[in-house]
Amino acid sequence: MFRREVPPPPRTDQESDADADESSAEEENTDPVRKRDNNWIEKQNKDTDDEVFHSEDQNEENFEVIKEESIVKPTPGLRNRRVSYGKIPIPPVSLTIEDIQKAAKISRENENPVEKLEKRKPVDPRRSSVSVDVFKGFRDPHDKENIPAKNKTVYVEGPTGKFNEMKKGMFWGKLSIHQNSQKNVGDDDDEDSVIPYLLRAPGIAFRTQRAYNQVANIIQGFLAGITVMLAIFSFNLDPDVLLSGYRVMSLPIHAAFYVAFTVGLVSAIDRTGIYELSHILSKDRLKNAIYNNGLFTIIVWFLGLVATLLCIQLESQLTFAPTETPDFKIVEQWRIFNVFRALTAALGFLLLAFKPDSDTMAKELKTAIYDQLDIVSSEGEKKEVILTAMKII
Repeated sequence: MFRREVPPPPRTDQESDADADESSAEEENTDPVRKRDNNWIEKQNKDTDDEVFHSEDQNEENFEVIKEESIVKPTPGLRNRRVSYGKIPIPPVSLTIEDIQKAAKISRENENPVEKLEKRKPVDPRRSSVSVDVFKGFRDPHDKENIPAKNKTVYVEGPTGKFNEMKKGMFWGKLSIHQNSQKNVGDDDDEDSVIPYLLRAPGIAFRTQRAYNQVANIIQGFLAGITVMLAIFSFNLDPDVLLSGYRVMSLPIHAAFYVAFTVGLVSAIDRTGIYELSHILSKDRLKNAIYNNGLFTIIVWFLGLVATLLCIQLESQLTFAPTETPDFKIVEQWRIFNVFRALTAALGFLLLAFKPDSDTMAKELKTAIYDQLDIVSSEGEKKEVILTAMKII
């Protein structure tokens, strides 16, 4: 606490005008005027030099006790401006991990409650606005750690130069598919660049014919073994036991046998190399077909196919009339046809197995390829490369 003199009150505009009028009036009046303590005003006499008497008690200065406060004076020339900084959320004083995770979850739900996948557009930095996110520093690293790798987001540049949002798993899947397609295209291009254009069609025909005959040979081997096994069981088992066990699989086995005998018959016809009417009338081709067991093989597989079709009477009755007991005569006929079918399948397989070079069609295709190869190139090393690419050597 301290004492200081009380400053005079500021003058208003009216008081300043009144003082100005009094000063002007005093200038007009030459006689000086003095004031007394009793507010009596008189003209001052020039002869007398009296002064107003003041007692000692009245000589004390008036003081006022003022509390020490910081008085803020308004700065002249400034207007009162309203400044808004937006609503800045203030975190509570004491936070737990559960509170932070809950707040992060609520903020994520409020950002985009409908669309889970947001397609972001490039933002102009001059017009971009930054939103205050108190929990951003905590939420981002935890979200990145908890999200699986395949669900993480990557940005892929498109053909127009814009970056599109894409899941990481989908991106790597498309990339692997694209790389595999490029690799396959590259392999095909390398093979096509090695094989001349004139040899492509004969090469494809040769590979297809050889692949079909190899598959047919495997099927014929299984067919021969299964038919022989079924023929043995048909005579060794009692008719009632045989029919009760064979009833469920009678029709599926009949269909499988029919398909296998058809494949064997087509393979036997293809091996003979007779595919035109002139070939049938040609003596040389007929001799080659007989020498290579081609015609005999065709007859064997054809008889096996007929025997398979004759077995349908008992097999259809077992399937479509399960409550009826077949006649013993039909069972005996089925046993005979079953044995004949097993003999034809085994004989046809042995004729092809013991003479694998009886494929006349493959020989003719290979001869045509070699003839055209001499036209394409005369270098020995280049011919070997072409034949290796065509999978002939």
